[in-house]
Amino acid sequence: MNQSNGHATGTIWHAGIGGGQELLHLSELCASHGSQPVLHAVSFSLRAGQRIALTGPGGSGKSTLLSIIAGRPGHASVVSGLIQRSLLPIYHMPQNAWPGDIPLAELVTRRLGLDPEQRARRLQQLWPERPDLIPVLIEATQELATQAGGDLRRLLEFSLALAGRESLLLLDEPDALEDDMLREAVTLKLQALPADRSLLLVSHNKQTISRTCTDAVRLLDGRIRDQGSTASVLSSRLDLRPFPVADSEEQQVP
Repeated sequence: MNQSNGHATGTIWHAGIGGGQELLHLSELCASHGSQPVLHAVSFSLRAGQRIALTGPGGSGKSTLLSIIAGRPGHASVVSGLIQRSLLPIYHMPQNAWPGDIPLAELVTRRLGLDPEQRARRLQQLWPERPDLIPVLIEATQELATQAGGDLRRLLEFSLALAGRESLLLLDEPDALEDDMLREAVTLKLQALPADRSLLLVSHNKQTISRTCTDAVRLLDGRIRDQGSTASVLSSRLDLRPFPVADSEEQQVP
């Protein structure tokens, strides 16, 4: 849940935010956790205004890849390859907090303000179409000392990502919510992102991906198995690894 202007390896260059210029370019990126390889020759690019989904089975390297791009690789080490990233600001919402991350309570202050009334006004600006969420989110900001968890914490973390003006959002499963209505609210917000905010989204939810991303990259065992338009990636089944079956009509991507 941190902003980052750092990088893991390779070169950073400055790109504008129009004309389809690249904000991110990965070439043959390989990474490991200790002696265990986790990413193998990963290559793709993201242009200004583009929305790309990262999907694939659990353990396929999606969260590790997102963290490396954010310049916060954790226990992963880049072995070889190149990352080129725009100097434009990014915001990384991880699936789980990393050691050394800005504490959530401090991040709330940075993104929403210190004064409770200021926070309430900012949340109202972020969710004008869902006034029912404001008291819930305000409650979450007040319960940080007791570690508010579950859907409440996840929704607050997503709201913090929305609160800035970073050009590139790296979001790790913001739609991983038990409540169907909250998941729909997050999906609608992702659909409504301004054109000048690009997105790299980790998700297992087929509905979220198809409604919010124009392109997709599918990882399996740290390798890209398919990439292209969202429709083509979601319609292909390039691996036989088992994947969870959703409890409702929401479909999950293998």
